[in-house]
Amino acid sequence: MTEFEILAVETAMKKLFAASFFDIQIVRQCLKIAGVIPDERIMQSLSVLHCIHYGDMPKELLEKLPDTIMQLFNGVRLQANFDRVLSKTLQLTAH
Repeated sequence: MTEFEILAVETAMKKLFAASFFDIQIVRQCLKIAGVIPDERIMQSLSVLHCIHYGDMPKELLEKLPDTIMQLFNGVRLQANFDRVLSKTLQLTAH
């Protein structure tokens, strides 16, 4: 990935978790940019969460969401502390 693509994906993913609800389209677009063919079972599980507010999700699901999404990227290197940023953002958005 180019530096611009990495920055675009990181920015989009941060926005995903800064919003009040989950948007699977952001994940799909970021995976496309990264050139990743995602695990279909994980994508199906994430797809059913589309448009569900983070505050309506169980805490256990919120805790697993960042790592689950990062699994889809199959080792594509984004920012070193990206998963920590996602986890922190989720903590702020969860009720």
